[in-house]
Amino acid sequence: MGDPLAAVVRFALYSSLGLLFGLSAFGWHGLAGKHRSHWQRSLRALLIILALVAAVTSVAGLFVMASRMFAVPMHSLDREALGTILALPGLGLALLLRAAALTLFVGIMMFAPTRLAGPIVTAAVALATLAWFGHAGASEGWLGWLHLGSTILHLLAAGLWAGALAAFLLLGARSRALPEARALLVGALGRFHCTGSLVVGLLLVTGVGNALLILGMPLNLSSLTTPWAQLMALKLVAFAAMLGLAALNRFRFAPALATPGPQSDSHLRHSLRVEFGLALVILGLVAWIGLLSPMEG
Repeated sequence: MGDPLAAVVRFALYSSLGLLFGLSAFGWHGLAGKHRSHWQRSLRALLIILALVAAVTSVAGLFVMASRMFAVPMHSLDREALGTILALPGLGLALLLRAAALTLFVGIMMFAPTRLAGPIVTAAVALATLAWFGHAGASEGWLGWLHLGSTILHLLAAGLWAGALAAFLLLGARSRALPEARALLVGALGRFHCTGSLVVGLLLVTGVGNALLILGMPLNLSSLTTPWAQLMALKLVAFAAMLGLAALNRFRFAPALATPGPQSDSHLRHSLRVEFGLALVILGLVAWIGLLSPMEG
């Protein structure tokens, strides 16, 4: 059921790029204008680390892909093998775009950390390039472009959700010592209601669309018993659990923050930790699923 090393590298790449985009975009949709620049500046070190992790795992992913394709150890790979991978349709351009986007992102964070648009756009481009390294990248024709577009929207929506959860956890940790951080958390939770609804809608529509594009129509029932389908079912269970926790946070724990008290804070923080953990589980499953064929048992 796939290569463990390749799955780990893909997980690190999906996680770092998703959080890079989600955390960069959080100030734009989750905070009032006067707090956005301070938020971006406070996360500068973390965001640069995420960008560097994404760059390193991108190189590692290239070597792992070449090793799998040519069935040789990574230390035996030569320039010709790596060049063959880079010459595959879309892959070389996607890696070049990612490298350029991550370089620009780090440059902006080092020299203009309070800028919002630049980091968001460059992080979004870097995350979107992952679409060429999964099942969508193997599709052809107009359906292939539709699959790529749907996958890019799916990646961006997932990044927004994962980044927002990480941001809520950071604000929750700061709220213990800083009263203003508690106020920011309350406001951010309220603002995320609309964004969260859009994110869930995009994930559902693009998720179903991508599955149909991969499996094809009419649906082959035998494909529902493959390891790919079983992991996809686990992903759906984790997604449903995240939806339940999100609803609990929105309608119970977030309103309870209006009444200051350690119990209301702890309930919310625990729920957010579990929800974020489920998001990481889903990213791990996505990394694994992308290595499998939906038709092979």
